[in-house]
Amino acid sequence: MIEGKNDKLLVDVNLSVIQFLTNPQNKDDLPKMDLVNEAICKLNLGVLTGEINNGLTHKKAEFELWEERYSAFKLLGEFKTVDKMAIIGLEYYVATSYGSYLGVRDELMNGINQLRNQLSFEKFGVTFKELTSKREAVKTAQDIAWIKAIRTVYPQKILKKKISN
Repeated sequence: MIEGKNDKLLVDVNLSVIQFLTNPQNKDDLPKMDLVNEAICKLNLGVLTGEINNGLTHKKAEFELWEERYSAFKLLGEFKTVDKMAIIGLEYYVATSYGSYLGVRDELMNGINQLRNQLSFEKFGVTFKELTSKREAVKTAQDIAWIKAIRTVYPQKILKKKISN
């Protein structure tokens, strides 16, 4: 099932993930998209710095998120990303075959990686797959920064839940 509908195929998972992470028609049933640019980053970082300095230490994670987004903005320019609360849920029954589970999980990742590859190629002239497949010893600081920026725009937030029955 995708979004409660039984008439979907495995190939629909990929398209659903792309829709979920981009919400191109700004639909209400998909995650809200956050605009990220210099002014918005600086505003959020300033507000969060004030809140943290006033003892609201639980705001540190949000501050770090906006630091990551600002770093990504400096490499990519203005972009939209899913709201920080957006999570892809993968629910499966205990009786689900491992092959079926892997098929769905792989299609989820294919959707995310398709978006990552496209953005990486547009901005850096190299696919995300090529960047991440480099051996750690060969990756440059620039490669690592590019990978982090792309992951900031298209995060891999998947919550897996096993259902007994």
